[in-house]
Amino acid sequence: NGGLRLPPDGDLKNCAQMALDRMTEARAGVDRGLKLARTRNLMLQDALLKLRQKDYTGARGSLEVILKANPEDLRALSALASSYAAQNQLPTALKRIREYAEQRPKSARLQMFLAQSLRDGGRDEEARAAFVAAKAADPKLLAADLELAQMDGSEGKFDAARKRIQPLAATNVAAAIRVAR
Repeated sequence: NGGLRLPPDGDLKNCAQMALDRMTEARAGVDRGLKLARTRNLMLQDALLKLRQKDYTGARGSLEVILKANPEDLRALSALASSYAAQNQLPTALKRIREYAEQRPKSARLQMFLAQSLRDGGRDEEARAAFVAAKAADPKLLAADLELAQMDGSEGKFDAARKRIQPLAATNVAAAIRVAR
């Protein structure tokens, strides 16, 4: 389907209404859907509508329901962090992301999300530790290696960056050759 990810509950109409900035119609569709089933997508749509209305507490309630059922839902975690950021509460946003990452130390996805959030917040030392944790959770996680190499390079640690990149290049070249055969 060309990379387009359809919501599992098939509710594209609400997404389209939101994209077209038809919030009244989107709200009505989400409310109708929630009366039938409290699916993850409908809960997320509910939260996003509440965020647009600056109902941050209400949005967080919906997002916490999603995250309680699936703590690795990065869409919900990102929206939760955005709800705090919208109120200039960046330390709280990072705290909440960290809490979810600490609950699931073996989740490379959560560790990467934490690392990227910390890096974006200018907390490079903490970000580095989270990238290392992501790599420990998934030793094949290329993105963590690349982020760490980039951090090494930006800190002037070119030998360390080169040591990280060289095995990746060799592995990926070998994989490309295998695929080409």
